[in-house]
Amino acid sequence: MKLTEIEKKLLALALDPAASNGEIEVASAKLVSLWRKRDLQITDFDPPQTNAQAALARPRRNWKPDYGLSTMPWGKYKGEMFKDIAPGYLRYQLDWIRSDKDRAKKFAELATNIENYLNQ
Repeated sequence: MKLTEIEKKLLALALDPAASNGEIEVASAKLVSLWRKRDLQITDFDPPQTNAQAALARPRRNWKPDYGLSTMPWGKYKGEMFKDIAPGYLRYQLDWIRSDKDRAKKFAELATNIENYLNQ
């Protein structure tokens, strides 16, 4: 829907922070009155979206987790994200975890996260 010149002026006045309450009320009432005379419907204020607009409006989903945001639970990089840690250090920790059956079982999720990060 395209606004007429008078509708633009009335809308500007109705939204003007410096306008008095009386001016706002009169401008708003006149604007709605003009729209009613034009027989506008609510759908006239929300034009249909193009395919490109619809695609942009859809929320994007990150289907792959970002393993770089995982954090190291111990050592000199304790609390730091994988992306901020040297890959060699992560490989060393992965080898250390997998060098013992009990340790591998205890830290299986961490080992998987390190491996997934290194393979990204």
